[in-house]
Amino acid sequence: MNLKHYLYMPLWSALALFAFTGCSDDNIVSEGGKIPEGNGIVFGASASYSKPSTRVEYGDYEYKDGYQGQFEYRISQDLNWVEGDRVSIFSPTSPNTTKQEYEINNVQQTDASKAYLAVIDGNDGLQWSADDTQDFYAVYPSRESMSNTTVKDNYVSFDNGVLTGYVPINQQHEITYAEGTGTWTAKPNMDYLYMAAVQKGWSTSNDGISLDFVPLTTTLEVTLVGPTTTPIASFNIEAANAAGQPVPVVGQFRCDLKTAGTTVAGNFKTAPDCVSLQQGTTNSYATVSCYWNDNGTQKPLTLKAGEEITFNVFLLPNDQLDNVTIRVAGFNTNSRSLTFVDENGTTIKLNPHTKTCVKIPAPVINAGGTNEWITGLEDDVLVSQLSIPGTANSFSYEYDGGTNTHIYQTQTATIEKQWNAGIRCFELVCPENGGDVANSRLQCNRTNLSNNITFATAVDEIWSLVKAHPGEFAIIIPSYDSDTGHPDSHDGVQNFADGLNNFYDSHDYTYQTYTSTLTVGEARGSLIFIARITSEEDAEGADNNYTLPWPHQGTFVDQWGSLKDNWARRGYTINGSVVNNWGLSPEDDSSMERYMFYMNDNVPTAFPERVDANANFYHGATREDGTPGYAYIQDWMRVVPGNNEISGLQGAGSYQLGSEWNWGWKYYNVYWNESLKEKKNDIWNTFLRSIQQNSLENPDAFYINSLDGYFVDQNIDESFTPYVQTGSWGVGLSKGGTGGNIGAWATHINNWFYGQILDYGEDNIYGPMNIIILDRVYDDDPSSYLPSVIINNNYRFPLRTAGGGTTGDSQSNADSSYASGGSVWH
Repeated sequence: MNLKHYLYMPLWSALALFAFTGCSDDNIVSEGGKIPEGNGIVFGASASYSKPSTRVEYGDYEYKDGYQGQFEYRISQDLNWVEGDRVSIFSPTSPNTTKQEYEINNVQQTDASKAYLAVIDGNDGLQWSADDTQDFYAVYPSRESMSNTTVKDNYVSFDNGVLTGYVPINQQHEITYAEGTGTWTAKPNMDYLYMAAVQKGWSTSNDGISLDFVPLTTTLEVTLVGPTTTPIASFNIEAANAAGQPVPVVGQFRCDLKTAGTTVAGNFKTAPDCVSLQQGTTNSYATVSCYWNDNGTQKPLTLKAGEEITFNVFLLPNDQLDNVTIRVAGFNTNSRSLTFVDENGTTIKLNPHTKTCVKIPAPVINAGGTNEWITGLEDDVLVSQLSIPGTANSFSYEYDGGTNTHIYQTQTATIEKQWNAGIRCFELVCPENGGDVANSRLQCNRTNLSNNITFATAVDEIWSLVKAHPGEFAIIIPSYDSDTGHPDSHDGVQNFADGLNNFYDSHDYTYQTYTSTLTVGEARGSLIFIARITSEEDAEGADNNYTLPWPHQGTFVDQWGSLKDNWARRGYTINGSVVNNWGLSPEDDSSMERYMFYMNDNVPTAFPERVDANANFYHGATREDGTPGYAYIQDWMRVVPGNNEISGLQGAGSYQLGSEWNWGWKYYNVYWNESLKEKKNDIWNTFLRSIQQNSLENPDAFYINSLDGYFVDQNIDESFTPYVQTGSWGVGLSKGGTGGNIGAWATHINNWFYGQILDYGEDNIYGPMNIIILDRVYDDDPSSYLPSVIINNNYRFPLRTAGGGTTGDSQSNADSSYASGGSVWH
């Protein structure tokens, strides 16, 4: 449960509401005689009130006389132009053209809030009309100069004096730290500080015009003061109406500048009519990421005592925002929510077109608490909208393989640590045990784990965590892995499936089955089973038509098994045909392995090639009620880095399998091509596909994006030995792929994916990742960052809710939201 604290007035500040106005200015150009119709207009610009390098920047504060530097006495703030900034200007009576784009140049050295406007090369510029007076409407930034192509191409326009703008939910800041001074800086993307200048009835006897730009966007400036008790991953800003119902604070909006009065001294004489364009969606919160780049590694924010950092959050300009709340998310732990009130307990209100400053101590968030992130979601949010971190072979931290433990062990953190940090999907790996799955010992490297952990005891342990936190739920992946492989008789597969059904029938948990309509409210306090039992191997049995039985609970996913390379799934093709998913023998010309094998110095010169159009990660599934489903599962484990890409690893090339004497020494080798780029592309494309498909009313599948795997390592035989169903060549070909360099892989891929997600940033619309399966969570810094980023993705975009929204409106298509009202978190 989120704790609500009231802001108080510490000794060093008062919490108050400040309306920021601009400094008035004189006309930059002098007055002259009547200008003939059609002559070009000379513009000057003043601003009174990013990642892109050419953006207006925040300048110095102005304080009440005698109170320099004291927070509570701020009365305004400079906005400084940067060379290359662009604005769009509309004048309805301008001959030939009524709208043109201009570029800021000649920024005044003595006052950077003043500059001249230059016509963009190739444009004619606006012209004087024959009328005695002329009206002008200008907006910043110009649509064409915005960095986000998705936003500017779909949601931003300026036509006939009407601005349609977009304020993103996810608002990235460029955070920097000055070592030695303790100074933190958070630079926002000024694309979303929309400004406008209005001049009505300007005399055409003047030879130029000065445009006074005033912010349209409502801005909340939040200063967090250290120390932080635990690192801060992100924070959300939400507002509610008098009845306590959340109101839109971000998204698409429209402002009709023609309804505004002339801008003077940093204010509108009359504010323009601005409305939200949500059309059935709820964009009730803004999210600010608090990760920063520390020498190449993105880290959550940690403030020492006395340190502080200031964020600027841009919000919709259409209404006064009341009952404003900030939810601060701790790193891999719980969160805290606080409401904005002043020292007298009065609610702080955010007024349109102004900046409000608040300064708060970083809330106390105790490390080690349970991150109950699902508990904070509204009941009607669809589970299909969630981003859920999971772990591969979740109990493998109990494996002890002596000096070789690191080759096989995918996890080092305990199940309690995984749960407390927000992991909500767990894989349990075991053999069929003659059909007695309940008492089957969990395994790693096909070796029993210590402490007599059985499938039933592991499920009981996860169930006890769910019962202790009834607002959460857990997904469990029973995974069949057998030292005997998958024989043609299918006995092992059938025994495992039957054993699971017996387990469900004899254990009285609260069960739910995943469907695209399952809501968080329905899933709370339950276990959701998604079983991986069969591989493509099982389609090659004696009868060649094996079909899994129907599950008594949860879902059985077909042909998502234990194969390590999945060549066919990845689309590897030779002579127009997709290869076998594994080698049936060393001489199997239809398999990838056949082309990798060679003897002595006969290095292969050609391989089957991946054809993306032939890749197929879709799996059929059967649900508890017998209805079919589909899962899109990116899951292949064995990865080869590029040469010199990973320290200590060989990369692409030849690996020796073994040798034998047969009228001379024969050396058996295998050649592995680099595949790290391919794996990263598959991971990222699955991420993008999940976002795109889950923005639709009927997504095509539930997505599982597995980062489980390992690097091929020249010092680990199992890592580079191919998997072949029969045949040995003096080496254990059937053992191929059972182990590898997990540690180097987990560090590299977790850090890469983590950085990719953060860099994806506000320049893109976020969406559901569904399940992300991870290795070695909390084993090192990179692997401890990623789960928190996945969880916080649930707060970067509006989550679709049951029965809400319409597929036809543009905003729904843009931001994946179909909210029927109410907040997605509470």
